[in-house]
Amino acid sequence: LFGTGGTLEFASCLAGSTRNGPSPESLRGVAIGNNGDLYVVGLSSMTDFPVVNPIQGAKPVANQRIMTVSQIDPDTSTLVFSTYFGPTAEDLPPGSGSLMGLFPADIEVDSAGNIVVIGPGNSMSYPTLNATQAKLAVPQNTAQFRNGSFASGAQDLFVPKLDPVAPGIVFSTFFGGSQAENGFPSLTIDASNNIYVASWTHSTDHPLLNPLQASLAGDGNLALAKFSPAGALAFST
Repeated sequence: LFGTGGTLEFASCLAGSTRNGPSPESLRGVAIGNNGDLYVVGLSSMTDFPVVNPIQGAKPVANQRIMTVSQIDPDTSTLVFSTYFGPTAEDLPPGSGSLMGLFPADIEVDSAGNIVVIGPGNSMSYPTLNATQAKLAVPQNTAQFRNGSFASGAQDLFVPKLDPVAPGIVFSTFFGGSQAENGFPSLTIDASNNIYVASWTHSTDHPLLNPLQASLAGDGNLALAKFSPAGALAFST
């Protein structure tokens, strides 16, 4: 964390030491809350990644990388909240590769301190709650490789909103159609805590609501959507 004048205010490692799966650990995104805390999302194969008040206190699936979400107070160098959050069963198809399962791409924090993450995923045991889309829509055993595109396989988006104070899940949903939603999805949150997501879709049946464009044009299009603070779909095109 750098101050406004460029001075280093905080720096730390965040990791475990006992590996069980591919690619030990990686950071995928960082956000700064209104309280000045750092919120980070990453991937870990470690069985002893540090957890505090976790939603998932132990690595839920062996031999896979699992998403981790953490909150850090840089003023006191304190880990306020940290959890695993991922599939609860070994349900990935053979040869699906390390980009399957869950692959977080972006993280934001709302005004109440709730954490929202987005990324592509292919796990049928991803935990959903109060979901707009409770199940994976894409056929999990298919792979959709396209020349010149970042399409590692057939995936939908996953969007969880986590409360680090309770701690618990506000909502958690899949979002996508029967083809691939992938690329590098991103999100932002407005002053009313509505959530806006952007992604790349190949699905002719991508979920729509009051769309500006109601059908896919070409092989792949930008997809934009808005969710209410409670996770209801408010707009999608």
